[in-house]
Amino acid sequence: ATDYICITFDEAKLYSTITHDFLKDRIIALDLNPNYIGYSVIDWKDNDIHKVVTSGVIDIKQINDKEFSFKQQKLDSSHPKRIKINNQRKHEISEIANYLIKLAIHFRCEVFAIEDLSIKANDKGYGKKFNKLVNNNWNRNLLYNIIQKRCNIHKINFVAIKPDYSSFIGNLVYSDYPDMVAASIEINRRAYQFYHQYIVRDFPTSKNIIFPEFSWKIIRKPLEGFSNEDTRKYSSWIDLYKYVKKSKV
Repeated sequence: ATDYICITFDEAKLYSTITHDFLKDRIIALDLNPNYIGYSVIDWKDNDIHKVVTSGVIDIKQINDKEFSFKQQKLDSSHPKRIKINNQRKHEISEIANYLIKLAIHFRCEVFAIEDLSIKANDKGYGKKFNKLVNNNWNRNLLYNIIQKRCNIHKINFVAIKPDYSSFIGNLVYSDYPDMVAASIEINRRAYQFYHQYIVRDFPTSKNIIFPEFSWKIIRKPLEGFSNEDTRKYSSWIDLYKYVKKSKV
């Protein structure tokens, strides 16, 4: 008996039938982690002037918590409940990817930016639950591949952006937003620079993409738990990050 029906198609042929009127320098960007996906749609005027059109957080923690509870019950990976929750997670990830593409099309985004995540399965140092989330439950490649395919079909410029320090910088510079959204705005800023430096090539390529210009004026939220005397002696994002990380605050 036949258990599955598989449908394949040539993206190039479908690509030629779809047209969209995109808005120049409107970018959608994602911040990814196993439990939450933060997104932001932004209009860019330059590196410092922008308007957040919309933003939000997609919560998939409930599915991961349910999977972890099954593991605590010592249910084998072949148990029907474990299989069902894994299939449910894959289905939800697929639906999330399609929702985000529809969002990009609705807001006429010229660029879709996603974190360039290549994470090896190993001990992250934050406990077994965290390791399982990152190493086994994330399905980040599924999300990445669906979004990239849909971007190809709809002629949206797809870019993968290095995520280094994006959460740290985002939560200092864009502190009015939830953590995941703030990080997505920083990814969005980098995508704007990357797109113009390496794809459109109308910006000089000498400018640093990972780090914005360091200035205490753009850090709108005080570093809670730190004195100004301690923090203001640092003049780079890396030095400040190292100080905060070692402080154990």
